[in-house]
Amino acid sequence: MKNILKQLSIGFTLGTSLLVSATLPAQAQTGNASDVTGAIITTGDIAGGAFAPTLIRDNAALLAALSQTVSIISAQLAQGTLPITLPGVTVASVPVAVQQALLAVLIGSGDAAGIESAIAAGITDPSLARELAAILQGLFADETISPANLLAVIEAYNAFIDASSGEALSNPSPTLLTVQSVLTALVSAASTAQ
Repeated sequence: MKNILKQLSIGFTLGTSLLVSATLPAQAQTGNASDVTGAIITTGDIAGGAFAPTLIRDNAALLAALSQTVSIISAQLAQGTLPITLPGVTVASVPVAVQQALLAVLIGSGDAAGIESAIAAGITDPSLARELAAILQGLFADETISPANLLAVIEAYNAFIDASSGEALSNPSPTLLTVQSVLTALVSAASTAQ
């Protein structure tokens, strides 16, 4: 059980490292600039009483790595050959239909409700399954994924995992295993590009 929880929370760890490694130093931290250089936070930057900064900056290497990985994942899902890697969980294989259904949702042509119902068993808050499925809908629509969208889907995935029962995590659905494998590949590509 501990091994499964450890592997399922790898997305959180990798997502955090993506966040930390993708941020650039502030202007005051480079080139002997004073501490007051850079953007001034105004009331226009405050949403709902809290400052909401942009956490990830796009760079060419990161975008290229994510685009290439999306292309590879899409081809693997279409053929039903996506490697499912979750140590501690024995998976003979994930049915081709499951992989193709997830691909259809990722490119925006499939029904996210099917993904939601496939992953909702064993979760204490069904709205988290709905949120994860909604974020997955169209994630690959432009044949790439932005770092900000990757971070959003990782956060939704981690919230979903945190709300899941131990029984559901010890026997995850093929759809959840496929989602986890897709996210692991994307985070790995983003980490490597940094």
